[in-house]
Amino acid sequence: MIPLTDARGDAVDHLRTWTHGQTLVRDRYQVVVASDAEDPAVDRAVAALLQPHDALEEAPGAGLIELWNRAAAAAASRWLLFTENHCEAAPDCVERAIEGLNSAPDLDAASLEHGHITPATVGELGARWFDQVYEEWFRPGEWRRLNLAGFVIRRATFQEAGGLDDRYGLFAAPLLAARLDERAARVGHLARARILHVHVDGIDEHHGHSADYAEGESRARASLPPAFAEHYFGHHHLLRNRRALQPQTARRTLAVLARELPRAGLRREHDAPWLLEELWREVPSAVAGPRPHLLRARVAFAWSELAARLPLLSRRRRYRHYLRAQDRVVRLTQLRWIEAHPGAEKEGFSPGIQPIDEVSDGLIVSAHGLERHEGRSFRWGAPVLGLRLAPSASPAELRIDTGGLRGSPTGCVRAAYLDTTRLPQSALRDEGHELVIALSDRLPRELTLLCRPLEAVPSGPIDDRRLGLPIFSVELRAPSATSGPGSAIREPAVTA
Repeated sequence: MIPLTDARGDAVDHLRTWTHGQTLVRDRYQVVVASDAEDPAVDRAVAALLQPHDALEEAPGAGLIELWNRAAAAAASRWLLFTENHCEAAPDCVERAIEGLNSAPDLDAASLEHGHITPATVGELGARWFDQVYEEWFRPGEWRRLNLAGFVIRRATFQEAGGLDDRYGLFAAPLLAARLDERAARVGHLARARILHVHVDGIDEHHGHSADYAEGESRARASLPPAFAEHYFGHHHLLRNRRALQPQTARRTLAVLARELPRAGLRREHDAPWLLEELWREVPSAVAGPRPHLLRARVAFAWSELAARLPLLSRRRRYRHYLRAQDRVVRLTQLRWIEAHPGAEKEGFSPGIQPIDEVSDGLIVSAHGLERHEGRSFRWGAPVLGLRLAPSASPAELRIDTGGLRGSPTGCVRAAYLDTTRLPQSALRDEGHELVIALSDRLPRELTLLCRPLEAVPSGPIDDRRLGLPIFSVELRAPSATSGPGSAIREPAVTA
C-alpha cells in the first residue's frame, strides 16, 4: 500500500524497488498505489510500472491517511504491507516478510526493519533521532508500535480495528497499534524484511510532520478514554489541563489566591511564598489566555530550530538543539490546538462516585498523570486544584479519597472556595483518608482547593512537579444525617 505523496526524490525510482527490484517472483505479490490525482504525469509513469494484477487507485483531493485506506480497500491479498512513497525496499524485503509471517502463523501484524537514506546533515540528525525512538519502542515490556514507513497487517485485522482514522493525521498509525494491543492482537517484528527510509533535507519539513502528529494526537485525546490514552501515549499536562489556560478559569483562580494571601500572612505556616508563586503563574493566562504561552513557545522553538541548522556547531550540539526543537514543536502545536479548541463547557461532577481513571478531561484542573499505589490508580493534584461541579438545588458533600498518601487531608488543605467564596474551615473534615467537604445548596460550578505543596525528600528521586492533594476517586453525594456542622440530631433509641 503506497500513497503517491511526499516522494522526497523520484517517486518512480522509489516505486521501482517494489515493482522490479524484488527477489520474489512478481506474480506472488500485488502492488497497490493510491494517488490524489494532483500530478497526472507521475500517475502515468507509475501506471507503466504496474502489472495487470496490480492497482492504481485515484482519489482526487484525498489526504495521506485516506489514500492508505483507499489502497487497502483495493487490495486482494490476506496480508497488507503499508509503506511510504519515500521508502525504498531492500531487494528481498517482500520475500523475507512472507518467510517471517509463515514462521509465525499466529501474528496479526508486524513492523518491518527500518534503515535510512540521509541526503543531508538534517537527515543524519533525523536518522539518529528515529533510531533512538525505535530503541525505546523495543525495550522489554513495551507494547508493539507500528510505523507507516513499513508494517504488515492481516487484512481482516485491519478492517476489524477500523483501519487508519484519517481524522488524526500521522497519529493514526500509533493509535491503530494501541487499539490492536488493547484487543490482545499479536504484533511482532520482522527483522529480516527491510526498507530504507529517505529522510527530509530541511528541518522545517521534519517539524511539519511532527506538528501533524502532535495535532492529530491533541484531537484524538479530546475523545479517547483518559486511561487508554495515558496507558499508551503517556500524560500530556497541557492537553489534560487545557481549561487552566482559559481566561475565565485563570481569573477565578487569581481571585481566589488574592483573597487567600492576606489570610496566609496572619498564619504561622509560611504559606504566603507558595501562594504568591502560584498567583504569578496565573497572571499570563488571566490576562490573555493561551497567547502569552504561545508567544514564549514560538520564540523557544524558533531558537532551537535555528541552532539545529547552524553548520558551525558540532554535530553533538546540533543534535541537542534538534531534540529540544522536537519537544518544543510538540508543545507549540499543543498550545495552538488549545487556543483553537478551548473545549465545550462540561456539566461537572454529578452525584455518584468516579474513580480517578474514569474522570474525563476538564472536570479537574490541574492534575498530573495517572499513577498506581497498592493496585489502585490515582493522580496528584497541583497545589491549586479546581473541580467543576454540576449545579444542584440541594445540599451535598464532596468526598475525595486521598489514599492516605499525605496523612490527614485537612492537615495539608489550607482552604476551599466555592467560586470565589471561602468555605468555613468547619465545612472541611477527615473521614479516614477521605477529605469531606460540606457544600451548600444551589451549588456554584467551581470548587477550588488550596493545598500546601508536598516538600521533596532530599534523599528521594528528583521530581520537579508541583504536588498537592493525591486523588484516587471523587464522590458527590447527599450529606449523611450525622456528618458535618448543622447536621440533624437523631432521637436516642434508649435513655439510660
